[in-house]
This record gives sequence, structure tokens and C-alpha cells, in this order.
Amino acid sequence: SEWFKRFDKGLKKRMGQDVRSQLGFSIQVMKVMMRRLEQLWLGLPPGEERDDVLGAITYAVISYCNALRGNEGFKLDLGGLRKHLSRGLMHRTPHCVAPLLGRFKGEDGERYHLLMMVAVTSSGLEPRKWIDLLVACRERQGLFQGPAFVDSQGREIGSGKYESLILGVLQDHQRWEGEQDE
Repeated sequence: SEWFKRFDKGLKKRMGQDVRSQLGFSIQVMKVMMRRLEQLWLGLPPGEERDDVLGAITYAVISYCNALRGNEGFKLDLGGLRKHLSRGLMHRTPHCVAPLLGRFKGEDGERYHLLMMVAVTSSGLEPRKWIDLLVACRERQGLFQGPAFVDSQGREIGSGKYESLILGVLQDHQRWEGEQDE
């Protein structure tokens, strides 16, 4: 889509020159971003772009709900997601599992981490919904093991693709807010 190309090009121009601190989003910013990413996702036809937006949404919600920083969310394991998918569905507190594989939070040695999240947060974020959709998407692609965040060929996706999408919707919203009357 035109929107996707515009922000992907913009990111490539800025690479190496634009430094951004890893500061947390407020829940208000997160909810706006999730709403805009979902609208973008719903508006795209099935295909690679739509799958990339779904990946960015899932990455964002899992990272936010687990206080992950930087590339930690990219350690999400597809095989582990599929294995633990039904966990927490019938629990008195519905929840989901985000399994991370690899070095994590300064540890030495490879480890497997199971991060538990409520299915829907009190603020309305829906990690369970997005995990379920991502697993179904990867299964349609014929992927059942390996990293959860991949491109259309099944190769691990670079963080720049998701960064481009996330910054793009935030910039769109910032422009929209600037055009509004008080």
C-alpha cells in the first residue's frame, strides 16, 4: 500500500542518523498506537504487508505487557506459542503465554522463559487475541517452529520493519492531533 511504502522509505533515509531513546509509552499512547495499527491491518488485503502489520501489533503488545525493551520481544518462539496456546483459556483468570528463547535481560547462557499475561488487560489491550492471530497466520504460511516474527519467506524479520510501522502510525496520529481544534 502507499502508506506502507511511504514510511518504509522514510525509515531508510533516517537509518544511522536518527537516535531515539528507549523510553516507555504511556498506556494512552499505547492504546492509540494499537487502535491505529489495527485499523491499518483491517484495511489491508491478505498478503505480506498485512502479515507484517500483524507481526508489529503482536510484537508491540507482548513487549508492552511484559516490559520488554529493544529486541527482547523478537525472541518469541513460535513452537512454544503453539505448544502453550490452549493454556489459560479455561482458567478463572484467562491468560496466555509468551515463550522467549535465548539470552534475556543480561543473562549468560541460552534459556527458555515463559512469560504469563492476562488475555485482556484492565486497560483493554488484548495480547491473547493477537497471539492467536499470529499463530494462525504462521500456520497458514506453513511455519510451525522457529522465531515467531518472520518475513514472507520465513526468515527472521529485522526490527526496522516494525519500527517503521510503529513510528508511522504514531507520526500519523501526531499530525492528526495537530490538525484538530482545541
